[in-house]
Amino acid sequence: MSLSARILSDMTHTLRSAPAPDAAHEAILVFQRLGRKFGPLIGPSTVQFIVGRSIEASQPAFPWLGPFANPGMSTPPYDGLRAVLERAGQEAVFAATSAMLAIYLNQLNILIGARLTEQFVRAIFPAVADLKK
Repeated sequence: MSLSARILSDMTHTLRSAPAPDAAHEAILVFQRLGRKFGPLIGPSTVQFIVGRSIEASQPAFPWLGPFANPGMSTPPYDGLRAVLERAGQEAVFAATSAMLAIYLNQLNILIGARLTEQFVRAIFPAVADLKK
């Protein structure tokens, strides 16, 4: 498994095991945690832009995400995404969130580089194997 695949797996492990009613909440928590960590580094507007770009790029595979899932379209920022995810099943939420997070990580790699991306993400989402020790 590649490093980015391991990071993505560790980021979504709570979502993967969440019961259907909690899946949307768990997905939003992941994005909020990323926003709190990266907001001071790249700015909250840039974080929202990256989330919006991730949603937009994922729409061909998940058309039900729609334009109102974009954090720039709701107040507070993730309410629109939460509402859209709450209408989807757990597997769809997991698949869409995984796709959006892969794009999000790619955008961070472009902005700040792979090493900083990994360090910051690992500060928020330690490796699951490390949590079991």
